[in-house]
Amino acid sequence: MSGTVICIIVLVVNDLCALAYLIYGVAIRPRFKVRAKEAEKATVAGSNEEKIDFRMPDERDEIPDLMLPSDIKEERIDKVFDRKRCIMTCVMMLVVPVVVVVVVGFGTILRKIFFRKEVDLYDVLFEKEKETVKQRGDDERERNLVPLEEALAVTDSSNLRALMLNILRGDDVDKSLRVIMEALNSKDTETAHYAASVLSAELNVFRANVEEVYSFLKEQRALMEIVAEKEVNGEAIADEERPREDWMQYGSALIKYMDAFLRQGVFTPMEQASYSVMLSEVAELLFNVSPEILFARHYEWITNHLMNCGEMDLCEKWCMRCAVTHPDDLISYTCRLKFYFKKSDKERFMEVMSDLRQTNIVIDKATLEIIRAFA
Repeated sequence: MSGTVICIIVLVVNDLCALAYLIYGVAIRPRFKVRAKEAEKATVAGSNEEKIDFRMPDERDEIPDLMLPSDIKEERIDKVFDRKRCIMTCVMMLVVPVVVVVVVGFGTILRKIFFRKEVDLYDVLFEKEKETVKQRGDDERERNLVPLEEALAVTDSSNLRALMLNILRGDDVDKSLRVIMEALNSKDTETAHYAASVLSAELNVFRANVEEVYSFLKEQRALMEIVAEKEVNGEAIADEERPREDWMQYGSALIKYMDAFLRQGVFTPMEQASYSVMLSEVAELLFNVSPEILFARHYEWITNHLMNCGEMDLCEKWCMRCAVTHPDDLISYTCRLKFYFKKSDKERFMEVMSDLRQTNIVIDKATLEIIRAFA
């Protein structure tokens, strides 16, 4: 057999290996990944069902924290990355015959031999209870802490900078934006720079998170409409065309997340009004599908922000909805009392107050202050 024939055979085998690798990486391997993730989720769900929550219902946080659809995003990124990597490897196999095939094949064999058994983290993740390590507090540091408002007025630059850094090192920076915003007017340029940098970074993260989750919610709502239309027409529906079962939980958490930022008043009036209306639009998406997903606390957050930005028509709509969906909750009355107080509508205010007196609902201090102020 001549050398030319051998070279042709080697190139043909090399091309077949490249084609097989491309098919495996693009079409076959992603399916195994999806099955593995589904099995992992089933294991996690099964382990969570075994745990019993002995807390009272009032102690549970009914409204979850913000959940980004990162699992969907990461899954898409992984698919794109795997496909690009497979395509690049296939191209390299064609450009550099034999060598790349040998390297990839040898690496695969080594990985199967030495790393074929996955680490079992079942006991670590689901069976072990968290241990809280208690450490003695830093008394010296605690004694030196003062409210930032006082520090801006009386302390020197070095102490003010140290105080600002202590605030920035905390875990709840997003809850201290109002205080950090006051540091923008500090005479110390370094402190003002710290405050501006952190404030800008946190608000950018907020904007990105809200945009991501809001787009995700609208996408899932559109999928629901498509699925409903296909069901009416009797058409087949693929799994990827169906919305996620838990997509409304993302909306509930987004309302809570947006309220935590909006109530601090760190946005410009125009942006504050824009996000308040967006808050109403998020709630509208959920309300049109399942009004039960919205708690009375959601209605209170929405009406407060709409009222503060002057969107009185929208505010009235949500006040009425709260009265219908949560008639036995104090919030359904306080929302309307605040609204009529804002509009100076004493007649409607007295009607709501009369209805409230006929119920067995316990009135809190804040509601009493509203009644006394208007009466």
